[in-house]
Amino acid sequence: MLEKQSKKADSRRKDFRTELAAFFKAYEINYFEHEAAGIQNELQSEVEALASEESIGELAAKLRVVEVDVRKKYRALFNKAVVSCPRGLALGKALERDWSAYERMFLEIKETALDPLLINIDDQLKRATEGRLADAQRREIAIQDIERERDSAVKSLIGLRREAYNASEVMQQSFKNVLQEQFSELRVGVESLGVDFVKKTAEKPEKLDVYRRDVEGKIIELRQQEMELFDSFRRQMVELSDGINDRETLDDRFAALENRNQLLEEQLDFYSDFAQMGMSVGILQHEFERAAKGIRVAMADLKPWAVSNPPLAVIYGSLRDHIEHLDGYLKVLDPLGRRMHRATVKLSGDEILTVLRRVFSEYLLDAKIEILPTPEFRDKTVECKSSALLGAFINIVDNAIYWVSTGAESKREILLDADDRGFLISNTGPGIEERMRDRIFEFGETKKPGGRGMGLAISRETLRREGFEVELITAGLDFKPVFRIRAMDEQGE
Repeated sequence: MLEKQSKKADSRRKDFRTELAAFFKAYEINYFEHEAAGIQNELQSEVEALASEESIGELAAKLRVVEVDVRKKYRALFNKAVVSCPRGLALGKALERDWSAYERMFLEIKETALDPLLINIDDQLKRATEGRLADAQRREIAIQDIERERDSAVKSLIGLRREAYNASEVMQQSFKNVLQEQFSELRVGVESLGVDFVKKTAEKPEKLDVYRRDVEGKIIELRQQEMELFDSFRRQMVELSDGINDRETLDDRFAALENRNQLLEEQLDFYSDFAQMGMSVGILQHEFERAAKGIRVAMADLKPWAVSNPPLAVIYGSLRDHIEHLDGYLKVLDPLGRRMHRATVKLSGDEILTVLRRVFSEYLLDAKIEILPTPEFRDKTVECKSSALLGAFINIVDNAIYWVSTGAESKREILLDADDRGFLISNTGPGIEERMRDRIFEFGETKKPGGRGMGLAISRETLRREGFEVELITAGLDFKPVFRIRAMDEQGE
């Protein structure tokens, strides 16, 4: 039964996902704005053509046809933007995020395209009749429209109401039949035990007490079984009746349970992936620490030579900076070290730029990508745990290098800027869909082939623990993506 229910739910989720995908695609290509503009222009042309109509009767008839047609087009466009969330369906985290994105994007479309279109239609039709058609005529037309919409709504629900009523009668009859069958089986069973008792005691009267205890035990067992079944039926009927009175369906209850189950399964997968990653990191950290200790000893031996040899001192200083940077990451990997050994430091955009160029110099050269900082970026300074902030920059720039190298149409650039709120990182690669604005920071979400979707999720979590936030502030396929890393306010926002 669970497998059957799961297949039905999967099919409904698939259909829902397809509807959302169609909306997101239309949104990204500005379909609704273009269609709304087309409807407005077409109506304007038709209204202007009617301006020369001298006959009031002909004007009213033709304008009526135009109005019916344009309102039909508006409703079709509106319906194309509407996606209904299936009632009683557990969505899961990914679909839940898509649905939240849809609700936000639909409100935007409604405010920027659909509502202005409807207002424009009303205004154009009103101007076309001003001084030519009486208000009473326009009112009569409006009444006819409302009545037609009313009749259409009622007609669409009459069939469903009839089907629901018929289904309730079928259920009631099925319920009666099951109760009758169960009660008949009980009576047959009890009577059979009585006949068997009479027969056995006639043959062996000396075992009367034994046979009586045996029959009485079986009767009690049968009665208990049927009482549990009938009581269960009774409670189901009472709960169903209460639910119907409260306008609550069984789908709602199943969805709540299924949603909880899906959430637990997704959390289990999430923690399983993190556990595997943690074990791998633990092994690598141990090996790195052994190597780091050896490097520190070698650096200590090299230091006297560097002090007395200026050219060697330059090389020594560079090696020391890289080793300290690596040591900072080793401390990040250690939960205890993360709390005890990392100090808060002032970090400037210029220092971030230096680290990024050191880490990615070869990649940038091979991909022919430029990192372009603004003076505002270079001059901006924040107080932070440097490894946390640097780690987020490294992850975002690493992603940017991939997308610029595979999807940039002309310039191959990564732009570093700053505003009054924080650091800005953008690139000339392809845009990020609006629906992915928040999802790209979720664990497991990735569009990169072979990617695991962990980098941005870990970066955001690490930054938040240090009082910082990373967010995508510019989304849309027609816009270059812009990320912002900023300090959170006292409320943690």
